[in-house]
Amino acid sequence: MKNLRIASFLLKTFVSLILAFPLIATRVQADALDNWSRTLWLTNTFELSDITYGNNTYVAVGMAPPSSDFGIILSSSDGVNWTQRSINNQTNFTYALARVIYASGTFVAVGYNGSIYSSTNGIDWQNTQLGPIWNFNGVAYGNGKFVAVGDCSLIAGGVTSSNVYTSPDGITWTAQHSVLIASAANNIYAITFGGGSFKAVGQGSYLYTSADGVSWSRSSVSSSDLTKIVYGNGLTIIADSSGNLFTPPSVPLSGLVSLNTGTAMQNPSLAYVNGTFLIGGYDLSLGTNSIIFSRDGLNWTKSNFHSQDRMRGMTFTGNRLASVGYIYLSSSLTGIYLSDPVVNLALQPAPSPQINLSGIVGRSYQIQCLDAGLVNGSNSWQVLTNFTLPSSPYVWTDTNAMNSPQRFYRAALLP
Repeated sequence: MKNLRIASFLLKTFVSLILAFPLIATRVQADALDNWSRTLWLTNTFELSDITYGNNTYVAVGMAPPSSDFGIILSSSDGVNWTQRSINNQTNFTYALARVIYASGTFVAVGYNGSIYSSTNGIDWQNTQLGPIWNFNGVAYGNGKFVAVGDCSLIAGGVTSSNVYTSPDGITWTAQHSVLIASAANNIYAITFGGGSFKAVGQGSYLYTSADGVSWSRSSVSSSDLTKIVYGNGLTIIADSSGNLFTPPSVPLSGLVSLNTGTAMQNPSLAYVNGTFLIGGYDLSLGTNSIIFSRDGLNWTKSNFHSQDRMRGMTFTGNRLASVGYIYLSSSLTGIYLSDPVVNLALQPAPSPQINLSGIVGRSYQIQCLDAGLVNGSNSWQVLTNFTLPSSPYVWTDTNAMNSPQRFYRAALLP
């Protein structure tokens, strides 16, 4: 038998696994979004609120119960072993944090007391903004700048319309106006970027839009507060305070359009990661927390994953999805979760190799090969097939493999 060579690597925004034929069969799993493993279980008073991934580092942030301003920052190189990076004592402490993102080589976390923290490596953090507004609730990156949004209430008292802040680097921040008149300002709860513009939602049923994060327009599009927003694949999805889901109207000021996912969820979290919409929350029909997902935002699939924990922020880590969740009993119990790999290959011994591909059902994948040892053979990877994964695992047979002394395979999750 020829030598076995296996390697994994990052290819653009997706992960591939290289396998050489012949190969002894290995285990494969079901749909990646059906199986999540809890990698951290905090039995203290902290509630993790968000998670992100960048620079080969996971970062999770959170807060203590409402009676305290303390926050927490955790980092990990593998998603399994975590180290607390925040400092909490009577004279120096990290404020509670609501959101964290990674963009342009920088982690940025925002939270209470108008606090913004930044880091290039997820380990060493600096507080780059403090006040004057009470809380920052969301942060996004686009068109070369970070934009943070928050409350219109000032720590010193009164209200302000300067509850939007922009930064070119996550360190130096400039206040911007969400509206022209302070008395007309409202809290902004969430922000996203996509389709060439920033989009934000908040108190008073308002939807905000801006191309540059500086000049904003807003319109009242609902009868209740809007709390979550996400953009992907040309579609914006918004959640209100009751957990109802909507898409923006095609005609301005005509009201939001209801989005039917087939699952009623309480206080859902929204994410768009690696070409997939994810919604996590308390499934009212099942009486437990679960996840639904969709590629186009219109056709939804319910994951078989169920948990006591309310799933909150989600991110893509290269070959897995990561999420944070919590359950409140006598105190908060917080967990960090990793999904199965979204691309996983295995070969079964046969006259012609049978490739077992596990991943996300309904997503598009590509299988490629590289022939080794052929006279005048190509040294480049060749596309064997593109297909939509109908089930997980899925078996595909390479009937031409025996024409090569040794053939390497890799698979990619396509955008």
